[in-house]
Amino acid sequence: PTRAALDSAFPERPVWLTRTDVHAGWANTAALEATVGLDRLRRMSDPDGGRIERDADGTPTGVLVDAAMALVEDHLPSPTAAQKERALSTALRHAAQHGITGLHDAGVDLDTIRRFQRFIEADQFPLRVYAMIDGRGDAFDHFCDDGPVRHPSSRLDVASVKFFADGALGSRGAALLDDYADDPGNRGLLLHDESSFRRNVQAAVECGFQVNTHAIGDRANRVVLDAYEAAMERCAAPVRRPRIEHAQVVHPDDFSRFGDLGVIASVQPKFPTSDKDWAPARLGPDRLNGAYAWKSLREAGAPLAFGSDAPVEPIDPIRGIHAAVTRQDDDGHPDEGWRPEERVSRQTALHAYTQGAAYAGFREDSLGSITPGKWADFVVLSRDLLRVSPSRLLDTEVLATYLAGRPVHTQDSHWAPDAE
Repeated sequence: PTRAALDSAFPERPVWLTRTDVHAGWANTAALEATVGLDRLRRMSDPDGGRIERDADGTPTGVLVDAAMALVEDHLPSPTAAQKERALSTALRHAAQHGITGLHDAGVDLDTIRRFQRFIEADQFPLRVYAMIDGRGDAFDHFCDDGPVRHPSSRLDVASVKFFADGALGSRGAALLDDYADDPGNRGLLLHDESSFRRNVQAAVECGFQVNTHAIGDRANRVVLDAYEAAMERCAAPVRRPRIEHAQVVHPDDFSRFGDLGVIASVQPKFPTSDKDWAPARLGPDRLNGAYAWKSLREAGAPLAFGSDAPVEPIDPIRGIHAAVTRQDDDGHPDEGWRPEERVSRQTALHAYTQGAAYAGFREDSLGSITPGKWADFVVLSRDLLRVSPSRLLDTEVLATYLAGRPVHTQDSHWAPDAE
């Protein structure tokens, strides 16, 4: 797209739209003039870790990728405290309605962590959150100095950091070892050079953080694996269950390294069913063999944790389980599933959403299964996910969600818990 298309609809009002994966943005001319300035943007080189899309004569099109998005976003007004409070309340209700008792929140700042704490103290936080600090910044320094946090309520853990190695495949910002099949000469973006990324990983390890890194392309995944391996060799502190978030395109030579290094593959089973119509064009047929390969990662020894990457994909775990076991979208396409050789069993999918996720957050002794001695966090469903036909998985409804043995959501029209 170009800014001309937005200009025709919004000639005067500044408009800034972000891509669904939040790794690219699209501005009209008014938005560019109100922020970075169009003339200045014309003269600028691409920032490190970002790209300014240009037309044939070098004029910016209005599309900014990854780090270049800051040229506009740094000028946007921040949400008010009241707006943030309302958004959090809405998100908590939404999670409970979908049977979610805990989630891993990737990339939070000090302000968000303190808001979580206030909600917990007011008994308005029906969720367990494993929070990842957003890179190197104030929150990193604060918790490095004071140590990881496990809130007395067991509703909030702050013991990990989230880094980004590259961008997204859809916006051609994912870092690949070879050119994009549909964009010769472009291999995507590493958001940090390899040496600085290794320093960041080692600093996080020395602070006692678990390290979680967004890596989409095969080059990015290799860079992250190399950095984790180097930290294991050089750091005096242990490397605590390192994770790669997404592990979307992995070179065949690198699958076994996940298992050998104990790297958790934290992946999103809805991604392949959403990307199936355009991913082959980006990657070409050969690289698809290492793309969205959850079964292959598991067989290579990688511990699996499933999630949604919401709001990139819907937060609903039932839709994720359906995608993992059928490799179909919500409409049942394609009939045999997309790359069906990478389907996983229902038991594997359920484990990845429960015990696998608990392990990824160091809570496997308290969460992930209904077992004596663990916290009574569970969901009541209208169907048995292990027995219902695959085509009926998406008809499953959440009847109730329990946290610590207490209902935090009930679907009264179907079922209500005893008052006790």
